Order: sequence, then C-alpha cells, then structure tokens
Amino acid sequence: MAEFVALVAGSDLVQRRLDRLASLRGAAAAHLALLGRAATPAESSRYPSTRVRQGQRVAIQQILDSREYALALGLDTVPYLRGLQTADGIPLTTVNRTAQLYGGDAGLNPAIKGAI
Repeated sequence: MAEFVALVAGSDLVQRRLDRLASLRGAAAAHLALLGRAATPAESSRYPSTRVRQGQRVAIQQILDSREYALALGLDTVPYLRGLQTADGIPLTTVNRTAQLYGGDAGLNPAIKGAI
C-alpha cells in the first residue's frame, strides 16, 4: 500500500494540484493527505523550503519517508484522517488546524474557497 500511496502522491495530477497552491497551503494539503493531520509549524517551514531547493517531489517523499508515517501507517495502511486527536509531539494548535482543514479549507482542489 505504501508504494501505491507514493505513486499517487508523485503522480502528475497530484503534483500539478500542489503546484497551483501557495507554499504554505501546499504544505497543509500534503500533510493532511499523507499524514492525516495538519503540518506542525516546523513542517510548515520545512516543506516550502525543500520544495524551493529540491523540488516538490522531494518534499513529498520526505513526508512519506518520515518516522511518523512509518509508525502510524506502515506499509499496509492508506492515509486517513488521524489528526483530530492529541498525540505525543503534536502541538494542540496542529490538532485545531487539522479540524479547520478537515472542514474543507485546505484540500488539493485549488478551486475550493477561493484558492489560487
């Protein structure tokens, strides 16, 4: 399953949709889609920086290669919304942001709610 998720995340369709989003919005959408939660403040900084320096596919791959992805989803689980509960190392602000994003404010569809 992890290979399938990586193929979908790296697909031209997903890449084009993320390309059309502003950097922070792209970070939010990528983390919500792949980790099932909003990005932490540190991740919100790291993703755009990596996206500019090494490319968006590398930024996505870093999420997929993360320890959190491996522990939470492993090889056999499709990413799902899991960020509405508190967890060690995840700030409460991230849980609150996940709830906001889940309401439709981030998505990978830039046509939603006035996105670019």
